Order: sequence, then structure tokens, then C-alpha cells
Amino acid sequence: MSCGRDTGSSHHGRRYGRALPFVLLVCTALVLAVAFPRKVEADTIDPAQVPSVPGFDLTKFSQMENGFDRNRGAVTLYWTIENAGSNREEILHGALVLDATKIDQKYSQGASLANGWVAIGLGRCMLASEFIMVHALPSGTGVEVKNLISSADGYKAPVDNPGQSMFVSNGTLFGYQGNGLIVGEFRRYTQALDIYHKSININEVTQFIWAYNANPKPTNAESYKVWHSFDRGRYLIQLATGSPADTAPVANLPLRYTHGAAMGFTWTLIFPFAIFWARFGKSMPQFNIGWMWVHIVMQALGAAITASFIILVITTIPDSVNWGPATGPFVLSTRAHPVMGFIILGLVVVQLWLGPLNRLSLSVESLFAYRTTIRFLHRYTGRIALILAFVQVGLGLNTFFCFPDGPFDGRGGIIWWSIYFILISFWTILFIGTEAFWWFKVRKAEGGFVSRKTGQVYGRIESPAPGRDAPSAGPARGKFGLISGGTNPEDALVVKSAPPPQQQQQDSTFLTATKSATAQASRSNSSWRQFTWGEIDEALYEGQLLVVAKGRYVYDINRWIYSHPGGQIVLNQVAGTDITNDYFHEAGFDAGAFVPKPTVPAATNRRLPTPSLNRQGGNFGSSTTLNPDGSTTSNVVVPKPSVSLPSGQDLAGVPPLSDQEWKYVLKARRTNVHSRLAIEKLSSLMVGEMRGTQDLQEGVLAPFSPYEYRRYSLIESCIVPNARSVATPVYKQKFCILFPHDMRANEPHFFFPGQCIEIQLRVRNKEYVSRYYTPIAGSLACFTIMVKLAPQGALTPSLVRQKPGDRQIKIRGPFGTPIVDPERPLPGTITPQSPSGSWAFEKLVVVVGGSGLAAALHLVEWLFMPTYTPLLVIQSYEPVNYDEIALSVGDWVITKEHLYDGWAVGVNLRTGQEGLFPLPVTYPRCGNATTLAILNCMHTADDAFGSDVLRGALVAYGPYVTVTHVLTRGIGSLESGPPAAVEKVCPGTVVSGRGRIDAEILGNTLWAAKWNEGSPGARKVVVCGPQGFEGAIYEMCMENLGVQHEEILMLPPDSYI
Repeated sequence: MSCGRDTGSSHHGRRYGRALPFVLLVCTALVLAVAFPRKVEADTIDPAQVPSVPGFDLTKFSQMENGFDRNRGAVTLYWTIENAGSNREEILHGALVLDATKIDQKYSQGASLANGWVAIGLGRCMLASEFIMVHALPSGTGVEVKNLISSADGYKAPVDNPGQSMFVSNGTLFGYQGNGLIVGEFRRYTQALDIYHKSININEVTQFIWAYNANPKPTNAESYKVWHSFDRGRYLIQLATGSPADTAPVANLPLRYTHGAAMGFTWTLIFPFAIFWARFGKSMPQFNIGWMWVHIVMQALGAAITASFIILVITTIPDSVNWGPATGPFVLSTRAHPVMGFIILGLVVVQLWLGPLNRLSLSVESLFAYRTTIRFLHRYTGRIALILAFVQVGLGLNTFFCFPDGPFDGRGGIIWWSIYFILISFWTILFIGTEAFWWFKVRKAEGGFVSRKTGQVYGRIESPAPGRDAPSAGPARGKFGLISGGTNPEDALVVKSAPPPQQQQQDSTFLTATKSATAQASRSNSSWRQFTWGEIDEALYEGQLLVVAKGRYVYDINRWIYSHPGGQIVLNQVAGTDITNDYFHEAGFDAGAFVPKPTVPAATNRRLPTPSLNRQGGNFGSSTTLNPDGSTTSNVVVPKPSVSLPSGQDLAGVPPLSDQEWKYVLKARRTNVHSRLAIEKLSSLMVGEMRGTQDLQEGVLAPFSPYEYRRYSLIESCIVPNARSVATPVYKQKFCILFPHDMRANEPHFFFPGQCIEIQLRVRNKEYVSRYYTPIAGSLACFTIMVKLAPQGALTPSLVRQKPGDRQIKIRGPFGTPIVDPERPLPGTITPQSPSGSWAFEKLVVVVGGSGLAAALHLVEWLFMPTYTPLLVIQSYEPVNYDEIALSVGDWVITKEHLYDGWAVGVNLRTGQEGLFPLPVTYPRCGNATTLAILNCMHTADDAFGSDVLRGALVAYGPYVTVTHVLTRGIGSLESGPPAAVEKVCPGTVVSGRGRIDAEILGNTLWAAKWNEGSPGARKVVVCGPQGFEGAIYEMCMENLGVQHEEILMLPPDSYI
């Protein structure tokens, strides 16, 4: 190498390369040497120490320094400062001498010094210095003195200085080689003339590097500059006075070798292994447990090594090197290797943040919403850093062994370049090969590809569950046509229609792996523990994470909690539930089952028809008709047509959803493909079976249990506009089951009034909390609840913060005794004229307080505003607008969507027409014998909610419904507003300022419902509210109004919140 380059020579370089394992120990000693340098003084000329040079007197110089090569003293610098202090005219006049006889005795015996050289450099390192070299000409006589600068390509031979000449020719300068000596005289200005030179301040310590090689054996005209072995170093001299200066051996080379070895080891072994293990090790059952910790430890170790050795090498960069925006040969910041190094260092710092964030996003709820972004950044930042590091290692090698010449210069470069290319090829082939195998032999063969936007599976079609048929995806999905055949129209939604034929049998690989793994587990333990859903939920509160698959097999996933690729939050969300559809299918396997939500026509000024005064027909099974004027008439029985729902219209199982709602469902499912390897891993975690499922055959539905938690997606959440209270606003939330076709045997299709569901959430990342809520509409597949925020509550603050599609929410039920049940007629309504009796009460008074209004809303929705339930038309209607349908007396119409203004979107089952129709021309679901009176007690109008439902019932079926609101603390914020504003929030009658419900108000409500005209056993007072409220109403009914105990139904206070 050229003068000043701090790299090794041929045999020394090879020896040092083999000593790399011990380089850390060497570095420690060198750092100590750098930290504690020795003091020296420049010497005056001692004629006894001056070698004899024919024709040249070295004693003419005023100063000399021969401490460069401390062990040999082979290099000596002689100098005199001419024109000192004259700025531009100040000259360093010197002679550089190499005494080769102190290196090897052969030079005392006349050995040739041809191509030998000695050099000093102004600077602290080989990368940014200006050099003065004395080169012995290859002819064997004479020398040349050259001015060189560092190569822009790193540790390469210096190149000729392209700047102005700094040498001053004042007569002939002397040069000599012979008698073991190389001598070169030079005269140089001390002040730089351009950016390619360095200035010398003779009054301050000047930093020099030096090197020599007496016998370089060059292979071409310039290669002699490449060879200097360890015969190089760093020296500090004060040129003006020769006062004491510090000197120390150059530690740059060992430190940089250490830096290169550490970086190469880290970025070609540690980091690639960590990434490979995280990418593929998690899918290998034998290595799955703990794969994440292996990845974390390896990444942390690599990051620590990277940061440490980058800092270490930065300490070797001279202070005088220009790192600023200037340009020139001494600006290292523009060179590829340091630039790339700082980019990689920045990526490592970013990864040091993204790594923990990625880990925390698996277990911290507040970060889980950003998990996709964090994981994307973490994954691709790491990949980019690794690719850049592969390039950077090559650039680093190139600074020591310049490619393509460096590998073949005899210093061991061929070994290191070979190792480099072998490692790069190894990791490239391994990553590409494993990825290709994974996709084409595992994922594509078993899972297919899932569109995250539509949920559609490409490359695989399978049934929703083993032995069950996939839902049809016909173009008429969700659209009614002509319907014929069948029995009772009410039964059409009670008895589920048969699913269409299976479109294509799936590849049996998935189920074969499951069955074989389960069979193997069963053989190893024939007496599994038997679980019930209640016991699984109890185990959850005790810290166990149990899941169920195929409705039968129970697995303990606690061992997977810290190594599951999807994170802890996913496992905690599915704990205590059936994971069959998640684990054995993808999010889009039932994409064809999506039923589009009916399009609601634009609002127009529609006039409702005037209902006929003689509304004949009656309650299904009833024998009398109540007219609006209070009189009763005998029913004229309208023949019920034989109707059924179209084939494939599984309306109870697949709720109509908007496109956005369906996307929320798919988002909450967290699309994933589980391979056979993952299934085998799950099978090893089996701990028991569900009680009573041992004889469950493949393809048979698992039995329904209200104690089974099933997972839902939040598809709508908004503050109810009518609930103006800032402190405790009311939220309307809508939930849809993740897999609508995942049904259970004997599963109820609807919620009955008086029933509630239980919602369970994991709050504060550690504890499970559950609360009961009353659905105001819907079925187990999709329903709506009202949630009143309790700021200090355990559940509602977390529940109302949820965003649609962000997480899966566990819900079970229904619980409670129904107020009404079409399959259970009331005992007092069975008569000879009506042997089947009636399921609806004739007189129904509902008294609610606070959030108990939700129970009343559910009852109103069930009795008067149902969807997908046949309604009898008792008055003809001719369409006025293009989007309306014609109805005739005796038709049956199914409502698909309510507008809550007396109009609804529905289908005439006789004609098949779909469009808007007026509800007043139909009988409500409960018939014409039921009168409902609601008495709602709340603080102010600001606490109201559900006004759209109440108004819709009043407008559509006013003769059968009355609503009274008691505002105990006045109107509230609407006090100064117009009466219409209060009526909009509180439809019906408003009683304000009474303080509470008293016997007078309650008696008026009973009178409005014509309580005394009801048949015994066919009237009921339903009370729902806080415990004290319920007790007060009960006493009032019993003691003041003569209502019998058996005529009062108290809903549990904790079931309506």
C-alpha cells in the first residue's frame, strides 16, 4: 500500500487475518496505548547520529526526529523552517531518510533498494491525508519525491495530487539510494494553496502518519505503493521549537479490522439468522415455542454490536477531517462506505424503537390498532437494512482488499471475498428457496390466497365447517322473488332453509392433518377431561386460556401466549371460544354469503294512508278484534297463503349488511392462513373435550349453549343524537357475529323481549370484565344495543372506545325469561274458539327508568317494528311513487328495513315486488288485540334515546301504542327551545317537573292501556330500572292500583344496562 495507509503487508496481513479471533484482546491493549501516549521531544542535529550520505550534508538542517519507528529507528525527518512567520513565503525545508540497514543486514551488504520508498503524511489517517513520498527508482539509482493525496476509494494507494504544486525548487534538490539508504530532499510551502493540500502551523503540534517499505516487489509501475506491512504509524511534532509532543502507535488498523470483522459477523450471520428464524421458525412446531425470544435476543445482540463498533470506528477518525458540507478530498462524509454506514445506523436506531413497539402491539390494547403499520415498518425496515448491510460489508472489504485486484494481492483478500460471496449466496438461496417452498408447498396447497378487501378466497374453495355446505353466492342473494309452497309464514324464519349444494369439495389436506393429529392425541390419553362452556369461562378468569375446535376438542394455548405470531391480544380475544372457523378456514371462505343491505329510497314528502276504522283480522290465533273506538268485533279470518322463503335465503343466519359493515366483519376476523404445521402445533396443546360431544359425528352441528361465548365484530358505534348528556352519553352499537353461518343445533334465531346478552372484554390488558345488555333489535347473528357511558365503570369506557372492526368482542346468551314467546301461548288466552291461544298480552304496560328504556325499545321493535317477519295486509294500497309497491287485503308482506316514519322497505310475498309500503295498512306482528303503554322515567330530555323507534311505532300503529315520558328534573338543555325540539327527543306525552313517578301518573298509564278491559292472564306490568326504582313501582302497583303480584314482571336490574 501507499505511504500512510494503515493496513498490513503480505505475510503480516495473512498472519493478522488468521488472528482475528483474538482481535478484541489486541484492541484493548491498543486503546490503552492510545489513551496513554508517551512524551518525546524533537532532537537537535547530533552529527554522531547522522548517516553519511555521499554528496549531501544532513547536518545543515536545524531539527531532526528519528522516533517514528521506535523499535528500529529506520525513519528520520530532518527540517528547517525558512522565512518563518512570513505567511505565504514560509517554507518547510526537509529531508526524509530511510536507513534500511536497521531493518535487515542484507542492505548493509549491498542489497538493492529499487522501488523502496518512505513517506510521511499530513493527517491522522490514511483516508484523509496529504503525503510526501521519496521513491527509489527501479533503475537502482536516484529517487523521486512525490506529492500524493488519499484515494477517494478508501484504503487504496494514494494518488498524485491534482492541485497546484506545493514544492519550491531553489536549485537542485538532492536524492539518493544506495548503501542501504533512501534520501530525498524537499522544500514545501507551509500554507495550502488549494483544497488538495493541508496547511502546517509550525507553532502548533502537527499530526503526521508515516510508512515505508524497502522491498515492495511491485507487480506493475504503481503497485509498489500498496505494500508497507506494519511499518507505519502516527507521530506528532511541533516543527517551530521542537518542544515536547505526544506520540503513539497507530491503532487505527487493528480497530478497523475489529470493526470490519464485527460488522461482517453481525450482518452476515446474526441478523440474517434472526430474520430467518422469525420468518420461518415460528411455523415449525418443534421450534415454535420461544421463537420470538430467539429473534429478540439475536436482534438486540446484533444492534448492540453494530452500535458499539460503529462508535469504535468513529473514534479513529481524525478530528481534523472535514465532515461538514464542504467538498474536497478530505471530506469523508461524501464517500460511499461511511454514508452507507450512517444510513444503516439510522435504520438500526429506528428498529430499536420499532422492535419493542412491534412486541408491545401484540399485548397492549392502545397499540394494537396500529399493529399493521408498526409491523409493516418493522418488517421492511429490517429487510432494507439487511440488504444495505450486505452491500456495506462489500464496501468495507473493498477498503481493505480493493476489488478486483485486492483479492489477488497475496494479503489474504481472496479468502475474505470468497467468504463474503459464499455467505451472501447462502442467505439469498435460503430465503428465496424457503419462501418459494412455503408458498407453493404449504400455503398455496392448503390455504389459498385471501383478498383483504373483499374477503374472497382465490385458489381454494371449502365448506364453512367440516361436512357443511358453503353458502350460495348467486346473483340474487338478498333479493326476494316469487315465493310459493311452504306453510305458516311465521315458521319460514323459525325453520332454517337448507343450505345449497356444496360447490366444490376442498382439498382434504387440512382436515386430514387435523384428524390424524387428534386421533394420535386421543390414543395417548383416552380419558380426557370433560368441559362445559361455563367451566371454560371459569378457567379464563383463573388465568387459563382454553379454546375449542370442531365444537368438541379443548386446547390450552397458554404455552403459545408468548410465541404466537399474531400476538397475545389475538389469543386473549379468542380464549374461551370456538376457533374452528379462524383456524381451519380463512376470513373470506363465506364471502358469497354476504347479503347486501336494502337500499333505502331517498326521503320524499309521502303521505301515509288513513287506516280503516274496522281493522279486521286479528292476532294470530286470537278470536276478537279491538277497534280504535274501543269496540270489539268478531274476526273475519283471512286465509293465510302457503308461503316460504326462497331457497338459500338464510335470513336468520346472514343479516343484511352494508358493504362497509361487511368490511368491518372481515377486518375483525384478522385474515390469516394456518398451515398443516400450525394445526399440528395446535393438536399438541389438546387437554380435553366438551361434555356430551364424544358421539358428535363429522358434519353434525354442535349443540347450542347460551354459556358459550361467540365472537362478534363491532360494525357501528355512535353517540345517540338525542342523548345530549355530556357526562353520561348513550352510544348505539351494532354487532355482527364473525361467521354468520357458524350455527349451533337448536340455536334460537331471535332475541325475545326480556332477554339479555353478556359482553366480555379484557380491560387494562390484564383482567376480564363482563356486563349484561338488552338488545333492542336483531338476532344472535346481528343485533343492536344501547350503551350508557359510566365514566368510572369497569366495562363501558373500554366498550365505547372500540372502533368498528378493530377487535373481536366476546358475547354470549341469550339469558332471561321472555316477556313474550310466539311458541308459548299465554294460559289465559286458550279458549274453545281459539284452542291454540295467543302469545301476546292484550294489555302490556312497561314502566322503565334510566337505561331500562332499552328493554322497552326491544319490546316495541319486536311487537311493532320487526324485520323479516310476515305482516298481514288489512287495507289495500295503490302506489303513488315509482318506488312503492301495491298491496291488497290478505297479502303478506315482509319488512326488510324500517324508515321509522310509518314507511318501510319490504317485499309482497304474493307478487314478489320489493319497495316502500305504508305500515298502517298492516296488522302489527302482535295482531290487533295488544295495547302497549310505555312509561319512561328519566332525569331530563338530555338523557333520552331511542326516539326514532318510539316515533316510528306511534306513527305506524298509534291506536295500539302510547308513550309517556316523566322528566324528574325538568326539560334540561331544551328548556328554552321550541316544543317541537322536545317532541323530537321525547315522542309522545311529556310530564315535567313532578320529581318522580307517582301513583297518579302510573294510574293514568294503566287507564291509557285500558288495563281493566284485559282478560285475566293476558295483561302484564313489566318493570325495568334500578333496584330502588323497581321496588317503588312494585309497591305502587300492589298497594295503590290493585295490580296483582302475578301480573307484575320485574326484569333483573343488571340485565338492561
